[in-house]
Amino acid sequence: MMQNSSNIVTTAILNLYKIYQIHYRRESERVPFFIWDKRLILYTAVSSGFTNFTRMRNLIIGLFVLLAGTTMALAQKPVKKIPKSKLPYVERNIYINPKSGFVRGTLSFPKRRDTALVCLIIPGSGPTDRNGNNGNILITDSYKMLSDSLASRGYAVIRYDKRGIGESRDPNFSEYNLKFEDMVKDASRWIKDMKLNKRFSKVVVIGHSEGSLIGMLAADTTGADAFISLAGPARSADELILSQLKTQQLTIYEESERIVKRLKAGERVDTISPLLQAVFRPSVQNYLKSWFAYNPSEKIQNLQIPVLIVQGTTDIQVQTSEAHALKTAKSDATLLIINGMNHILKQAPEDRNLNIMTYYNKELPLHPELVPGIVDFLKKVESKPTIKKTP
Repeated sequence: MMQNSSNIVTTAILNLYKIYQIHYRRESERVPFFIWDKRLILYTAVSSGFTNFTRMRNLIIGLFVLLAGTTMALAQKPVKKIPKSKLPYVERNIYINPKSGFVRGTLSFPKRRDTALVCLIIPGSGPTDRNGNNGNILITDSYKMLSDSLASRGYAVIRYDKRGIGESRDPNFSEYNLKFEDMVKDASRWIKDMKLNKRFSKVVVIGHSEGSLIGMLAADTTGADAFISLAGPARSADELILSQLKTQQLTIYEESERIVKRLKAGERVDTISPLLQAVFRPSVQNYLKSWFAYNPSEKIQNLQIPVLIVQGTTDIQVQTSEAHALKTAKSDATLLIINGMNHILKQAPEDRNLNIMTYYNKELPLHPELVPGIVDFLKKVESKPTIKKTP
């Protein structure tokens, strides 16, 4: 426990030092800084051109938030470390080979079992890897924890690095050429390979955040046996982006409206203010155009398989109303609302700053109600007779 406490305090100090560095840039630079709340659309723009008083105030507030987050983290039991030799499952690296390059992942398979139901975990938006991490921006291990928990309960799990991310990086990869459909194709290829593997009795698709829509589309065309949406939006991405940016300055929101309108019309937008470059930079516009074309509330209706919709009440990125809208669209789906669970599937308070603190601490466990809720659903899927489908 003492070692874990030390790690958390060290993380807090390092994060505070980052704030110090940013706020004490040279006045002449005036470079905007973005705190990324994981999804592309959630940014808090903080100008570096503060007065000395404002700088000091922000540093004090930052220290308070970090120490408060540390106290909250210590109140939760850290993830228990188990020696690899004693794990009830084995792991090995696997891959698919689409025409654009390798997409690599990890298979966890329970020991002493010949066959098992398998779950495919599809990552959320941004450069998020198979473990649920994104460099120094996102340090959660959420997907790894979910995989370990399910594998420990007798299920096989595949999680992967998205195209262009982690071990799926390719020297020929170009962000300009990436489209939303490419992500759907990769997920579909995984599912098709899983359906052909005799060791997998059934295939369940688990999509988190943006991965929820990707999972819906892939599951619908590949003969998957069930689908689970974790913190998945019900509205199209363009609507979600604009609703999130409403909290920003009016000029930023109005510019965003104009950009979204032009992108939906198929146009390219070259002139973008610095504060919106991270969201609408030219290199991601092809991806955004293709992503805007899909409405999750419509696509979920196409699924003729068991569906579980999971949403946390302290998610600062996707509101519970989104989950209820998905449930309305898919009336026979099972809805699981978890009190106190945030977007990265951890226990977190409603306070935004303290909530965000959990995004940088992989020692925090998953919300205690998440895995049992998923397992209850998987047991029902297992009990249903398998219907042969042609992918």
